[in-house]
Amino acid sequence: MRLKFDPRLIFDGNAGPKLSQTHAGMAHFSGTGPHEKKCKHCRHINVRAGYKNGNCLKWKEMMSSPKFGPSFPVEALACKYFEQAKTK
Repeated sequence: MRLKFDPRLIFDGNAGPKLSQTHAGMAHFSGTGPHEKKCKHCRHINVRAGYKNGNCLKWKEMMSSPKFGPSFPVEALACKYFEQAKTK
């Protein structure tokens, strides 16, 4: 589920956050992380093998929530809390 913003707040230029692409459950606005990085590359994403959606552990931490937030596509553009996941 994408977040709904007032149309006057949406900025989808070549740079800056992609507010219209931000999903509920993300720790911050989509597109505020490193260029072309996606949530699937982040150490904060929790995704089961074979699934296209995941949960953001940073969101869970920031909300002090015992539960995971809404799941969203791991192909979403990374947010400002992006940290490169360790490769195996």
